[in-house]
Amino acid sequence: GTVFGQAAANAGTGIISTASVYDASQTNPDYSFQLQFENADAADPASPVVYRIVVLDGDGNTVEYDSAELGFGWKYTHSYDPDGENLIKMPFGVQVKMSGAPQAGDTFSVESAASTNMNIFNTLDSVIAALDTPHAANPAAQAHFQNVLASAIQRIDINYDNVLTVRSSIGARMNELEALDANGALRDLAYRQQISSLEDLDYYTATTQLELRKSALEGATLAFRKIQSISLFAIGSGR
Repeated sequence: GTVFGQAAANAGTGIISTASVYDASQTNPDYSFQLQFENADAADPASPVVYRIVVLDGDGNTVEYDSAELGFGWKYTHSYDPDGENLIKMPFGVQVKMSGAPQAGDTFSVESAASTNMNIFNTLDSVIAALDTPHAANPAAQAHFQNVLASAIQRIDINYDNVLTVRSSIGARMNELEALDANGALRDLAYRQQISSLEDLDYYTATTQLELRKSALEGATLAFRKIQSISLFAIGSGR
């Protein structure tokens, strides 16, 4: 299924890009993901910022997981590079790219289109609200603005794909209706020709043709009877 990333009004400058599926066999459309950033040492605010991957089911409950082949565990934190682009592989076949410098307490979400509200008007409202928020001299506000636009573009793309899918389905049904309509028109023409041959009959011509055919039939009948009455023994000369 389609997945996309979005961010809340975070204090840092982390930017999340389009999420993607790297293993479709593991995906679960009911699951959503959160990247929760925190200090590596909770008692030291100056310690590096790390992130924790939290998986939520459709009811918002935490899903405990452990993917040995990826080295991920649900209760562990992972390092983050604020100066580069981070490709974050998450369990259940989903990955996302992140850049910027999130702060402890920032949260980013990755959701599937099947598990979230895709109302296009809500998406446009979020864009309008972001445009109304001053962000010229505020790096955190600028990052939030970019995240809102990126999420809105992904949502609009998904909505547009849904429109194309529905349009394609309707087009196929319209083709079937047009074929049925053409077939009905051909049958209507055939029925009209039959009705015309009955209602628009030229009785003078029809009577003449009937008499001619009747005479031909009577002549053929007489010839057949005459030939049938000739005896084979009466043919030839005797001695």
